[in-house]
Amino acid sequence: MNAVAAWQEATQVDTWCLVSPFLRAAAPVMLATHLRNLDKDCVGISELEYAPINTDFVESGFAHLDRATRTLCGAGMDSCIGVAHASMLGAFQTAGGRHEAARAALRKQQRATGSSSNGMTLDQVDVDAKKAEFEITSFFKLPKTERWEIIRHLQRRYQDDVVVASREALKAEAAARLARLRQKKQDHISLCAARCDKYKEFIKIKPCRSEADLHALLAVYGKGAKGAEALRDQIRLRDHVYKIKNMGVNIGSDNAEVAIARLMAALPSLVAVPLPKEPPPPPVPYPKRAAHPAPTRAAVAFELKHLAAISAALAELVANTDEGAFKAPRRRRATAGAPAAAAAAAAAAAAAPQSAGKRPRQPTRPQQALVGTAFEEDGVDWMVLAVEWDTGLEEVVVWYYDVDMAADEDLTEEEMNLGRTEGLDLAPLECSSATEVQRWIKEARSA
Repeated sequence: MNAVAAWQEATQVDTWCLVSPFLRAAAPVMLATHLRNLDKDCVGISELEYAPINTDFVESGFAHLDRATRTLCGAGMDSCIGVAHASMLGAFQTAGGRHEAARAALRKQQRATGSSSNGMTLDQVDVDAKKAEFEITSFFKLPKTERWEIIRHLQRRYQDDVVVASREALKAEAAARLARLRQKKQDHISLCAARCDKYKEFIKIKPCRSEADLHALLAVYGKGAKGAEALRDQIRLRDHVYKIKNMGVNIGSDNAEVAIARLMAALPSLVAVPLPKEPPPPPVPYPKRAAHPAPTRAAVAFELKHLAAISAALAELVANTDEGAFKAPRRRRATAGAPAAAAAAAAAAAAAPQSAGKRPRQPTRPQQALVGTAFEEDGVDWMVLAVEWDTGLEEVVVWYYDVDMAADEDLTEEEMNLGRTEGLDLAPLECSSATEVQRWIKEARSA
């Protein structure tokens, strides 16, 4: 009998008087059992919202082995299926290890059934029976030709079943996580826009600060639908502008006369809560990074003049330290003092092969220890997310995020790390040199 037929049978008119008390009494216990049996690792994933805890002995006991095989060896999940079962059945136990495996299995079985006691010896007949079970499922009981056929098949299919399958599965998993992250960001953008729209809509309403103001409001709008809506707007004004909840006063959708009578009895306690003289500033919309403007002609001319001054200073330094203990780098830009020679030097430098840049290096231990450090800068609470080498800046940089903004957007550190590595522009994330962040942390601790 399927679930629909069972429900129809249980809810018949002649038996409902017997079923309903049972359901009423059992519903809380059944709901508690249902919630207790949900897999806590799937919380927050809509596709797995009602995934139950796996109680199967093999899967629950060896799922960790499957996960470790996939993580450490890079194998796809399809290639991990059967590892736990093969281990339980002793499929790959050698003849020498089969005896100890049988004894260990019997001890575990006795502990599970409560039939063992300290110092109790195992019956040799039971051990031999367990060894016989392992021999039936042993891989080595197959003929040698069949074993080699299986091994060669695995070798031929390794690329498709392990390497390619794992790569595609990991790509699909990362793409799904990135899609959820983008959707979460889009939802937060919509939420910020809705808050700003509500603020702009209700900031125009004059707040009532006493019961007399409520009566005056009704005198202006009358005791019809407009008057009821004006009273409801007082609740909306405090909710969307002043962030004061309705304190148990419902807006409701009843008719005008009933709504006015209800709200005039309930609103005096709400309007009695003092409001600031000036309304709070509007909510901040979702931050968007402004595009960097192109440099003006004046800025380009200033940069050229600055570079010329540096080149002249460098030429003077070379002349003064010609016989010193170090050799200054050759200038690459023409100076006012020697235009022809400088131009020739610049042309030679341009023809020379370009340097490969700084060699990447790992963060030092003090720099790596910054991960997880909280500090305050300009009145904002920050948390260090990661420390790594930046190929563009050619230095070790520190990634940190605004704690409050990340909490408002419901972003985890794992999601921010994913967005950072994928080049996704997340508002809470910032990046600075390690030296600058260490100075901020030192100043915050000494303050």
